[in-house]
Amino acid sequence: MATYRTPGVYVEEVSLLPAAVDVPDSAVAGFVGRTERGPLLQPQTLHSLLEFEQLFGSAQPLLHAALQLFYANGGGSCVVSSVGPAAPTLAALRAGLDALATQAAVTLLVCPEACSLARADYAQLVQAMLAQCAASACRFAILDLYDGGQSLADLATHRALFGSQHLMFGAAYAPFLRSAFAPGLALPPSAAVAGAYASTDHQRGVWKAPANVSLQQVSAPLLAFSDRDQQAFNVDAAGGRSINLIRSFRGRGCLIWGARTLAGNDNEWRYVPVRRLCSLVLASLQAGSQWAQFEPNEARTWARLSAMAENYLTRLWRDGALQGLKPEQAFYVRCGLQQTMTAADLAAGRLIVELGLAPLRPAEFIVLRYALKLADA
Repeated sequence: MATYRTPGVYVEEVSLLPAAVDVPDSAVAGFVGRTERGPLLQPQTLHSLLEFEQLFGSAQPLLHAALQLFYANGGGSCVVSSVGPAAPTLAALRAGLDALATQAAVTLLVCPEACSLARADYAQLVQAMLAQCAASACRFAILDLYDGGQSLADLATHRALFGSQHLMFGAAYAPFLRSAFAPGLALPPSAAVAGAYASTDHQRGVWKAPANVSLQQVSAPLLAFSDRDQQAFNVDAAGGRSINLIRSFRGRGCLIWGARTLAGNDNEWRYVPVRRLCSLVLASLQAGSQWAQFEPNEARTWARLSAMAENYLTRLWRDGALQGLKPEQAFYVRCGLQQTMTAADLAAGRLIVELGLAPLRPAEFIVLRYALKLADA
């Protein structure tokens, strides 16, 4: 609102349009690992494999091969936190992870070298990754199963390494992969999967499950699993820690064949696209609400915030991100005294907006029914 004076007249301009919401990139991967050279524990934003090689070199095969897979599968911007050329330790990788905590653009966490740690150290690192994602509420961890899915007999043991906290903020993948980028090496799948996340987000939207996607420059999974094996990985009755498999199908290549978070028993947060869509909405509206800082905490401010959120969510609904035949079936926005705030909230300077969303869930199980009409005898 602006007020100015012309001779004998005071003119006041009132903005009737709600503030626009600037949607951030939903798939900026933060990588932690060893590099040949480059800034130590100083995260660097990169846009291509060439930039990585110019800054960090290519002598450390695992992270270099991981970045190759990331870009081959559609990755875009990423942030690399180097821990130097020495053999990775828990302390070094934790320091690299902590350095990424200040990088607001990062929405995905990836650490391919976590599996090279001792089992107990791996558990500490992946649980720290999940905790960092939960603290920001706008990040998601892409994790590798510790042994790459080598043995169904050890599956319960390796599931336990993820802990029991913040499971909705991460997904785990197995088995390891073979690629021409690194002959003789079994590569953790997380970097290739992160590239598939980015590609799916840009082509379809964050609400599309990053599954049934063919991985590029992957010759084969290290192990082959059956449908029965898949059920054992997907369903964990005790802890809900679902593992998504990568499987090879004749004529279709290597496909990501699962879209569950580690919270596989949680009806609300079972699926990767549901969690990531809600994270994107939260990040977008938080950034778009900065104008309201220090505005009067009263009805006009609440109305502008509500209108901004409703416009943004309506666009998402039109793009196909939410259920419902009309917007009111897809979401609701509430903001006001005795709706989302009390007099005590106002006195404390709190302005609270409540959102309700009806996100789409992937068609994980396709049920086919058919009937045969028998000829008359």
